[in-house]
Amino acid sequence: NSVVRDARGQDWIVYHAIDPRRPRGAAELAGIDSRRVLLMDRLVYRGGWPAVEGGRPSSTPQPAPAVP
Repeated sequence: NSVVRDARGQDWIVYHAIDPRRPRGAAELAGIDSRRVLLMDRLVYRGGWPAVEGGRPSSTPQPAPAVP
């Protein structure tokens, strides 16, 4: 994962996840189809600690970060 800051100064976390509707099977572990998707969620800070906005990873499309 990685944290990036957009043009407005908002922080986002970019990370890989596995779709729970399509988990990897043992036969696929050796193959190249890992079914990992790239996700991005807005970060907020609570008590100085980063947290994903909404309290959990998103499962629907989200507003995009600001770009110059």
